[in-house]
Amino acid sequence: MGSYKTVTTKLTVEDAVSSALSVLEELADEMRSWADSMSGTNLENTEKSEAVEEAADALEAAHEEVEVPEEYASQEVEVAEQVLRYKRRHGPSRAVRRDNALIALQAVLMLVDKAASDRLSDDATDFVGTLENVTAWAEDVEFPSMFG
Repeated sequence: MGSYKTVTTKLTVEDAVSSALSVLEELADEMRSWADSMSGTNLENTEKSEAVEEAADALEAAHEEVEVPEEYASQEVEVAEQVLRYKRRHGPSRAVRRDNALIALQAVLMLVDKAASDRLSDDATDFVGTLENVTAWAEDVEFPSMFG
C-alpha cells in the first residue's frame, strides 16, 4: 500500500453513513455494469464473469436503506481513510474504496457502542443491526482483477 496514505477526517454520523453507503452503491453499480457488459460475449460463463457477478450480487445485497437515529445523527466520528499519495489516472482501487466505506461504518458502530451506557433504544438497535448486516456482506466481497 505504498501509494496510499491515511487521512483522518471528522464527519457527522449521518454524513459518514451516507457517504459509506453511497460508495458501496457505486461499487455495486460498477460491478453490475461490468457483469452486464460480459453478457453475450465470449467472456460469458467464464470464471471471470462469475467472479464479477458474485461481487455485484454481494454488494447489491449489502445495500440497505439506513435510518440514522436522531440521537446519533449530529454526533461527530473520526474516520480514517486511505487516499492516494499521488494523483493517478483511475483513483483508488475498488477494494480500497470498499475498505474506506467499511472503516467509516465501523467507526460509527464503535461510537454507538461507546455512547450506549446500558441499553440501546429500539431505533439504535435497528440501526446497529442494519450496519452490521451491511458490513458483513460488503467485507467478504472479492474484486476480480481487470486483467488475468
